[in-house]
Amino acid sequence: MNDFLFFILEDGSIRRINIAPATLQVIVNLLVEHLPQFISDDVTPVLFDGQFRPDEQEVLYVEIDLPEQFAKIPDNTIEYDEVLLPDDKVKILSLYHDGKYYFQCFSKHFVLKQKNVVLFWQNDSYKQFVDTSAFNIEDKVHAVYFDGRFYFLSYIQGKQIFDLSAFYQAATNSDIEETFEHDMFYGSDVEWLKTHADSVMRKQITLLKKSGLLDTIKVASKEFKSWAKKAAINTDIYSSGHIVLPKDKKQCKTILSFLNEDIFEGAFSKKIFISNSKHKK
Repeated sequence: MNDFLFFILEDGSIRRINIAPATLQVIVNLLVEHLPQFISDDVTPVLFDGQFRPDEQEVLYVEIDLPEQFAKIPDNTIEYDEVLLPDDKVKILSLYHDGKYYFQCFSKHFVLKQKNVVLFWQNDSYKQFVDTSAFNIEDKVHAVYFDGRFYFLSYIQGKQIFDLSAFYQAATNSDIEETFEHDMFYGSDVEWLKTHADSVMRKQITLLKKSGLLDTIKVASKEFKSWAKKAAINTDIYSSGHIVLPKDKKQCKTILSFLNEDIFEGAFSKKIFISNSKHKK
């Protein structure tokens, strides 16, 4: 059995984790314990159709093929480059075990930084952990892939692993009106949007409407302005404290991707890309 622990980076590439067999077994035991949340007689699989939160004892799934970068797993994993922390921008930790893939959404905060003081207990006293490349693995699994099905409990977490945009419905004109009634979009021309929004934009709007993100985004915050600047979004669009969508489809798509958190920062260039399409801004 070829167990394989690896990272998926923000650009979708795979990095192997060089790990001692005994430690790998500990991680296998930790993650595999969560399989019954996704595949068991006690859980009902529900085909994902835009419903973002399954009921209790249900799990969402879609039928998809794995991306081509998974092709070397499990037989030729040595061909993957080894991860370099903290330089590599990691988004997902994954384990291949017994024909199944286990996925855990990974935060940059899981990487232990050298400037932090980390203590561990050894020989009756605490000592400082000084390794410059260390990370934390949580006791949880956010998704599982097995036999052509991708199982997940939360759309927000599932979409961080694979692109699920093809599986939810395009927003109707009524959906657009309801979404853009939000105070965040005060001043936007909703009638123009209903007339000019194509299928891509309408799917982006569906995601924005159902994700609940609108109630968490604070346009006037320093954090919002900082990321908007990185994404090359014109300050005139949000300077009023609201987002006034421009009458330009390309710009609207960029803004909707930004609001849906479908962007990432290149590890070396520091340039901003739209997830999945990888269009540089």
